[in-house]
Amino acid sequence: MSEPDEQMMQRIARRHGVDVVFADEHLIKLNGRDAYENASFSSGNVHTSDKRWPPRIEIGIYADAELRLLSFFHELGHCLDSTRPWHTSKLDQERAAWEIAYSLATSHGVESSAEARDWASAQLETYNTPEWSCHA
Repeated sequence: MSEPDEQMMQRIARRHGVDVVFADEHLIKLNGRDAYENASFSSGNVHTSDKRWPPRIEIGIYADAELRLLSFFHELGHCLDSTRPWHTSKLDQERAAWEIAYSLATSHGVESSAEARDWASAQLETYNTPEWSCHA
């Protein structure tokens, strides 16, 4: 991904009070490369986090820049989801994060291709299993 895209992610995240970091040698050494291949993570929520430790997004390693950017918006969706405590399952939590992601992306002039949306739908479906049916 080009530097301007990383700068855009940093700018958008900061605007929402969220830190964003990109998988680097340190994170890969800590968690393993496989953990970051086509995967990103978030922790915390702007509505519940202590201001001394803001929510954080870790952006993984993607061959496809569009999927990387869409994943950023999805993780940001988790950090901004004000309804999170009321989700009845992990699937509901993930669905809400994707809905927020699409809205945020559109508000920042980022449109997703049909292929990227299909990928996102496939990611969401991985939570449509009995093991994820309990409260998140």
